[in-house]
Amino acid sequence: MNNSIEISRYLKQLWTNPEARQKRCLEIRAARTIFLTNNYPDTASWAAANIASQLQDSATFKAKGRLLDVGCGSGLYLNLLESSYKFAVGLDKSPAALAQFPRKIEKAQPLRGDARNLPFAPEVFGAALANRMLNLTRAIHRALSEIRRALAVQGLLFIVTAEREANATLRKAHDESLVACGFPKRFYARSSPPEQRLGRENGERWLREAGFEVRQVVDYERIIAPLTLAEGLELYATGLLFQHSAGFDEPGIEPERWIKLYQTVEARLATLLEQEGKLEIRDGATLFTAIKPF
Repeated sequence: MNNSIEISRYLKQLWTNPEARQKRCLEIRAARTIFLTNNYPDTASWAAANIASQLQDSATFKAKGRLLDVGCGSGLYLNLLESSYKFAVGLDKSPAALAQFPRKIEKAQPLRGDARNLPFAPEVFGAALANRMLNLTRAIHRALSEIRRALAVQGLLFIVTAEREANATLRKAHDESLVACGFPKRFYARSSPPEQRLGRENGERWLREAGFEVRQVVDYERIIAPLTLAEGLELYATGLLFQHSAGFDEPGIEPERWIKLYQTVEARLATLLEQEGKLEIRDGATLFTAIKPF
C-alpha cells in the first residue's frame, strides 16, 4: 500500500470485520506452515495427547481418578482430556471464563477460586494442570505450593507455557514499534514483572524450588515460511495488530497512530527480510511434567 489513505481504509475494514480478520489470519498460517511438531495443528491438541498418555501410565492417577485444572478458563483442556479422568474440577477466578465452561462434560465441575489459595484439602487430586496461567498470578511459588498441597504423593503436575526469552519475529516487531510510535505502556507492558515469569528457560528451577521433581520437558513448534513482505505484513495486521486493544475504538488513540504503527512494522520486517534473506515466523510452547515425590 502506497499511501496513508489506503492503509487507513484497509485497517478500518479489518477492525470492523473481526471474524473475516481471524479467518484470513488462519488461512495464511495454514498455507505457509512448513513444520508442526508431530503434525499437531495447535499447542493444545499436542499437549493434551502427551498429557493423556502420561495420565494413562500413572498408577497414582488411576487410583485417585481426580484431575484439577487450575486457571481452566473456558475448559479447553478438560474438554480435550474428557476420556482420561473420572472426575475433574476446573478452577478459575474469572466468572466470564467459567460462564463458557462446557456444561456437556458432566464429570467436570467448574469452580471459582484463586490459584494462590486453593479451596481443597491436602492430597485430593491425582494430577493437576496449570496451563498458561502461572505468570498471571504474580505469585508463582505460592501457586505451585498450593497445587503441590492439593496433589497426592506421586501425583503429576502439567504446565504449558509459551514464555520464552527469544521473542517471535512478529511479536518483537510489534512491541518495539508500539514503543517507537508512542503507544501507552498498557499496550506492550507484560502483565507480570520479570521476576514472576515461568518459561522455557527457568521452569525447571521454579518447579524444584516448589518441591517438585521434573520428569519431562518437551517443546512444540510451528514454523511459518517462506513469507513475502506482503504476506508477513498481512499476517501481522490480521493476527496481532489489534491484540489487547479496542483498535479504532480505543480512547485517546487517534487513527493516524494505527497507520504509523502499521508502517513502522512494515519497515522493520523489510529490514529483517533484507538482512536475513528470508522472513519466517516461529511460535510454540513448552510442556513441563513434574511429580510430587513425597
